[in-house]
Amino acid sequence: MTRLLFGGSKVHWGRNRRARPPDHSSMHSPARFILGLARDLFDLVAPYRCAGCDVPSPTAPPLCPRCRDALEGPEDPPADVRVPYAWVGPLGLAIARAKYGSYPALAASLGSLLVPAVGDLRGEIHRVVPVPLHPARLTTRGYNQSMELSRAVARSLMVPLSPMSLHRVRDTPSQRTLGRADREANVRDAFAVAQGQTLRGLRVLLIDDVVTTGATLYAARAPLLASGATVVCLALAHAPRMSASVG
Repeated sequence: MTRLLFGGSKVHWGRNRRARPPDHSSMHSPARFILGLARDLFDLVAPYRCAGCDVPSPTAPPLCPRCRDALEGPEDPPADVRVPYAWVGPLGLAIARAKYGSYPALAASLGSLLVPAVGDLRGEIHRVVPVPLHPARLTTRGYNQSMELSRAVARSLMVPLSPMSLHRVRDTPSQRTLGRADREANVRDAFAVAQGQTLRGLRVLLIDDVVTTGATLYAARAPLLASGATVVCLALAHAPRMSASVG
């Protein structure tokens, strides 16, 4: 069976994401046996499925070569936010799957797409901080997609990943349908530096998955700046306001 492998875990894409039970009838049918053998041989050649187009791919995840070639740069992203891609096409689908499809390993794999965007920051960043979820949202989702995205970046920069530096103190409604002013009001004072954290003099890389107006990143940045840190904001993709994004 074709598989998408993330860090050793098996994730099945397609309409049926549950593993197929073994087909014992192949023991009695030469045609079934040959079909199964052909499928296994194909898995050796193309063992992954692209997270964007769901097509078998011989290359490692998250995206096949064709979907990588389809990546687009952002149009008019928010000021002071590094964002390498537009939230469109295969990448948009992959981010949605990672965020709403209960696939934290996919989110972690997508983090590899952020690494080229921070190459010039090596030696300049002291810690990586993902935009946190409220504990209630974290319990419901089971993981923070921004945290998973941040893993590859922290490894690349060889600095600590510090998810406990910043807390979300208000469980804010979704930003999806809000305009700019309402987005800013929705997340104002929603974040706080964790008690006991000393950030003065540190340069922090703050990471979110998708940015729209920048309201969420700016609100998360504010308490970090107030604590004396210098903050660089980074997001994987920029979405226009009509899209189902969150930032």
